[in-house]
Amino acid sequence: MARKQMVLSNKEELKSDLELAKYFKAFELSTEFRRIKFSDKSLFHHLPRLIKAGIEYQFLSYYFGSVPKWRVLARKLLSAKRIAPDYVMTGPSKSGSSDLVSHLLLHPNILHPLAKELRLYANKDWRLYYPTVKEKKI
Repeated sequence: MARKQMVLSNKEELKSDLELAKYFKAFELSTEFRRIKFSDKSLFHHLPRLIKAGIEYQFLSYYFGSVPKWRVLARKLLSAKRIAPDYVMTGPSKSGSSDLVSHLLLHPNILHPLAKELRLYANKDWRLYYPTVKEKKI
């Protein structure tokens, strides 16, 4: 019985780790790009990997930094009704807010925005970063 519980626990931990990895993919891709950029070999040597990572970055479900402009424009053009956030998390630098956000994003009842930090030039566009009403009902 204890072995069966341990196997279930390991499966739950693996599922949790995979879910968390989804949110950190943007960070991993940008770190990989910096590693390649400052390596001894030319960028052309790493071109296939750079192209693959660049395409993958365009279609991520969550960004820690800036979102590709075409993604925001596409959301604006499709103009589906979007929800307002149920909570807004603020905090000073180095206060653990990123860790708290990463744990909150794993909760099944929380829909994540497109990016952790919204960099807006016009306040009217803030809803573009949030899920649609239809996604919330699912």
